[in-house]
Amino acid sequence: MVRLKANKWLLLLLVMLFAACDSTVFHRYASFESRIWNRADTLCYRFDNSSSKRNGHMYSICIEARTTAGYKYRNMVVRVEAFASGDTLPQAVDTLLCEVYDGGGRRKGSTAGLLYQVESEVKFLPELVGDTLTFKVSHIMEEDALDGIANVGLKLMRRKE
Repeated sequence: MVRLKANKWLLLLLVMLFAACDSTVFHRYASFESRIWNRADTLCYRFDNSSSKRNGHMYSICIEARTTAGYKYRNMVVRVEAFASGDTLPQAVDTLLCEVYDGGGRRKGSTAGLLYQVESEVKFLPELVGDTLTFKVSHIMEEDALDGIANVGLKLMRRKE
């Protein structure tokens, strides 16, 4: 009985430690009901940065995509622009690459049902200052309409200083 209680406490402690190690401060998805992402469909993600101890943190960013079997390209390239509240010019602009298929033609990422989830490489952003940060995400693929895109997400992680 005592051993069982000790194991429960140990398990709870491990779960709390793993949760504390996660540096994710923002993680949101946008969905495409038609499963088509058009070039003109710019996704906007707003992050409330006002609760930071000091207004300006170093962040890293990645893009996640959930695709169907209808997605025919090996990769997906997206453009990310980071704006502070009220700014018309971005504080940072970068491109991120999501590999959907490996070199052998096999799907990458995890699957849940009919969707495959892949994640881009992680990019480091310069120090972003502003109470509200807006990230605008658009695809920069050759095709105007990407068929087979169910969701596109943005994950923002605080970098250790």
